[in-house]
Amino acid sequence: MRRVKRSESGMILDPVTLHGEATVGDALQMMRHHRIGGIPIIDKKGKLVGILTNRDLRFEKDFTRLVKDVMTTRNLITAPVGTDLEKAKDILQQFWRHRRHDGAGGRPRARQRGCHLH
Repeated sequence: MRRVKRSESGMILDPVTLHGEATVGDALQMMRHHRIGGIPIIDKKGKLVGILTNRDLRFEKDFTRLVKDVMTTRNLITAPVGTDLEKAKDILQQFWRHRRHDGAGGRPRARQRGCHLH
């Protein structure tokens, strides 16, 4: 059984991930099994291409639909692996400051393979 490894700094190391070709049913099963509310979606090279959260799936009834068709792909905030919590907070604050000035709406999703910003 694979477990999500959380380091003492609050970052998630070696996160559970899925590919965009997985189904909504696969994602829901994995989220229940690991007791998580979101899964980073990666391409075949391991690059982050989106995130799938409970919020994305709230009203989804077609469990055969592909993850790539329902995942969030915009406003993803990433940081290099090894970023400490203080630097991660700075990155998020910069993003929010920029979003307020350009008037764009929406809630950012902060994820990266090997690193999860709270």
